[in-house]
Amino acid sequence: MSMFLPFFIQTERETEIFMKITKVLNNNAVLTEYNNNLIILVDSGIGFKKKLNQTAIVKDSTQKFILANNQLSEQIVNTLENTPVEYFELTTNIFRQTESVLRKKMNPNLLFILIDHISFTIERYHKGIILTNALLYDIKRLYHKEFTIGQYAVELINTKMNVSLTEDEAAFIAMHIMNNALENQKDNTIEKMMKIVHQILKIIEYQCSIDLDEESLDYFRLINHLKFFAQRVITKESTYFNEGNLLEDLRYQYNKAYSVSLIIQKYIEKEYEYRVSEEEITYLTIHIQRVIHST
Repeated sequence: MSMFLPFFIQTERETEIFMKITKVLNNNAVLTEYNNNLIILVDSGIGFKKKLNQTAIVKDSTQKFILANNQLSEQIVNTLENTPVEYFELTTNIFRQTESVLRKKMNPNLLFILIDHISFTIERYHKGIILTNALLYDIKRLYHKEFTIGQYAVELINTKMNVSLTEDEAAFIAMHIMNNALENQKDNTIEKMMKIVHQILKIIEYQCSIDLDEESLDYFRLINHLKFFAQRVITKESTYFNEGNLLEDLRYQYNKAYSVSLIIQKYIEKEYEYRVSEEEITYLTIHIQRVIHST
């Protein structure tokens, strides 16, 4: 849940190998105290048959989280206590898979976000509530690594929980991973992103002589695409994939949207020294055409 985001930080590797347990949360999580800080230790079987005041063995694989806001500590601990063990095991597996595939340490908050998300998703599934992801196509093509992790997660959940989640859910999980990575930035990345998004929106409205409908699904899709596009501009990360002759077709079929995409390309390349590829122009053209058509 997003309310947890400001209140967790990961500790450096500890020299201690034993820590006294103040509360067993479940088989895979215990609460400890060190230097007047409450710390959650997460590892497979770390709480199995453990009791108050016994010691937990801290290994290299153990995740360590400081509860930095005491006002929320009780709420967070209660959430973890009421998380079924199988959900916890699934989420820990997905968290580690994420770090392995992306080859970097993730913000520890992702673990708690995924626990909440997966619990709610399975609850919705059993109630017959299936959500579609409007950004599935973009995420699948532009964020292949994150989507692959989402697919891994869905396959694992389907197998372990006897459900049939779809690619839409893989995209939702990928979005959590992407957003978590952004929130873990220590610089003003998000501020820079919003500036780029705002400027591109101004270009679209001016060049197309329209006022964008901020309540429309196409606007929602555009905003999210621009957000991730802006992230790639800032990090200088290029995305390449083969779309064949699609851009050539769009050039004639959606001439206005294509022309606006070229203006955006020139703006980005001049202001940010980022090469906007044909693939990026293809997606910009498609999203701009959608908002033109729906306005």
